[in-house]
Amino acid sequence: MRKSQVVPIALLSSLIFAFSASAGEWKKDPNGWRYDNGGGNYSARTWQWIDGNGDGTAECYYFDISGYARTSTTIDGSEVNADGAWVVNGIVQTKNTAEASENGHPDSAGYGWADPGRFNSAAGAEDLKGTLAYSQGTMSNITFLSAESFLNLYTADFTDVDGNQWLLLISSADKQIDELKSKVEGKTVVVYGKYDGYSEKMSKPSFKLTHCVVDGQGFYFIGA
Repeated sequence: MRKSQVVPIALLSSLIFAFSASAGEWKKDPNGWRYDNGGGNYSARTWQWIDGNGDGTAECYYFDISGYARTSTTIDGSEVNADGAWVVNGIVQTKNTAEASENGHPDSAGYGWADPGRFNSAAGAEDLKGTLAYSQGTMSNITFLSAESFLNLYTADFTDVDGNQWLLLISSADKQIDELKSKVEGKTVVVYGKYDGYSEKMSKPSFKLTHCVVDGQGFYFIGA
């Protein structure tokens, strides 16, 4: 981790999915490094671009569910080094601060931009099920649909930046859904997931979420 010489040590900041690369403060305890975005708001369960030394260049880090930066491992198919920075073939990946403010996940490798034009009807839509895709837009009307083991299934309306309408399917715990609901209102959201065919009932293409990012916080849906 590249650390500022200002004390306390400054480093990382957050997505997310308006995604931010603003300055926060690195804090270390016996368990590792955490990133305080301000007021005790620690990054957790998210990728985050951070310009720690204010040089206009941000590196990307992953914070686990407990809020600690992961090191020397692979997350979502992306490798992080001993300092916690995302690397490709051993090379630390960087973005200038302006670019980092627009994308919270290290990249969209493996994900294609969600194209509703491929779902003009239910015909052939089944062939697309499971295809990885992402989009950006607004989420609304998160509604309970049915119980699913220890999780519940919810639906949500999603309008992408081009005005296209989608039906989102979300498998999650009640507490996480409550938190998500409180975060998405009036916000731009980046959603990642898999095509799930065409909903005849809703007359919309459907999209099963794996994770999304809003205001620098990532939500990863168990069982998605």
